[in-house]
Amino acid sequence: MATFENPQNGYRESVTFGPFVWALLFGPLYYMIRGIWSHAIVLLILTLVLWPTIIGAMFVWIVWAFLAPIIVANSYRRKGWVEVKQPPFFTFFKDPAPTEPPQQHAAAQDRREPSLPKTSTSRTAQARRPTREN
Repeated sequence: MATFENPQNGYRESVTFGPFVWALLFGPLYYMIRGIWSHAIVLLILTLVLWPTIIGAMFVWIVWAFLAPIIVANSYRRKGWVEVKQPPFFTFFKDPAPTEPPQQHAAAQDRREPSLPKTSTSRTAQARRPTREN
């Protein structure tokens, strides 16, 4: 799924699942309408040559339909359109960017309770150690 932008007028066109469906339904006619004449002519010739074997013609038609999104995207690139990077669809599930904590005013900082002095754990451990009596 790509989006292309015409650099001359800013028009955007998305290549999604649509080309597959239209190429499957209309085959060479779809490529003619899109202006992709080389693929339209090749698909038309292969379809006419393989028409006696219906399965062969259907196989070629289906393969060309699966390749339609790639063919259409390449035609936009050849015409000079620029591919536009768009954010993924599921970006709203991600966490928002972290923000800095709000700054406190100087008056609010003065009103904070003073912190208690830290006691050394080694002195406390020494005081709790049992003494040995001889």
